[in-house]
Amino acid sequence: MANPAALRLHVRGEPEALDVVVDETPLALGRRDKDSGVEPGIDFGPYGARRHGVSRHHADLFSIDGAVYVEDLGSRNGTFVNGERIAPYVEHRLFDGDWLRLGKLNLQVNYVD
Repeated sequence: MANPAALRLHVRGEPEALDVVVDETPLALGRRDKDSGVEPGIDFGPYGARRHGVSRHHADLFSIDGAVYVEDLGSRNGTFVNGERIAPYVEHRLFDGDWLRLGKLNLQVNYVD
């Protein structure tokens, strides 16, 4: 595993943050769907993902040389970084303190040393 990045994702309005390690292998962001068997790497179902318009396969997070990128996977309700919608299937770099929005679900991204 080359240069993984540790992140803390704060879901707006939630007391607990999600700590994740991101490497070059895409980490799927989305919501679990037991009928189809979809199991994303990070399931935002407990945070009202369906109500907030998060797709089952919404976006991927991955790291290149310690920098973290997000890529929208053609989601219906879009992926936004700091309020700007990003193009599907194009990697977009995330910086410490950025706001990531999946549909209407807001997360703050923090790098952890």
